[in-house]
Amino acid sequence: MFLCFFVCLPISADTLLKRSLLDEISFVEINESLKPNDFCTENPIISQQIIDVGTRLGVQLISGQPLLAKKDATYEALHGSLGTIVVSPRYMSPSVRCQLITHEFIHVLQHLRGDLKAVIPMGWPIPSNAILRFGSLQEAEAYVYQNKAALVLKYLLFIERNILND
Repeated sequence: MFLCFFVCLPISADTLLKRSLLDEISFVEINESLKPNDFCTENPIISQQIIDVGTRLGVQLISGQPLLAKKDATYEALHGSLGTIVVSPRYMSPSVRCQLITHEFIHVLQHLRGDLKAVIPMGWPIPSNAILRFGSLQEAEAYVYQNKAALVLKYLLFIERNILND
């Protein structure tokens, strides 16, 4: 099921201005300005805003069997264009679903950072043991920040404003 309720304008490698676009966002400023309502555990409905912006950018979100075994969601990054997030249809609490959506959209941001050619870490601070615990820097970022839905939403809105309004 493709959840695109608005006109979707897919981003291609040609449309993505430059990696430095994401560098223009102040992680520290956004992270420090987060309020309790900006977290999945407190306000899980915020994930719908992430989905809405993501689909307008061209990310497909479908319900089905995720590509990786024992995972409830996966993001398939395509070379040169935004990919598809597959979310398991099994029941999960709204908070868990929000964190799952936020986690996968962090991978979308990493894909955008890699100019749609690679999935490159955002450079967000993570605990020193996170890479060992989660297996890669990309996964460590996604797990560490998956509850901070508003952080991801603000990055997506920044991309939407700066790419679609050029």
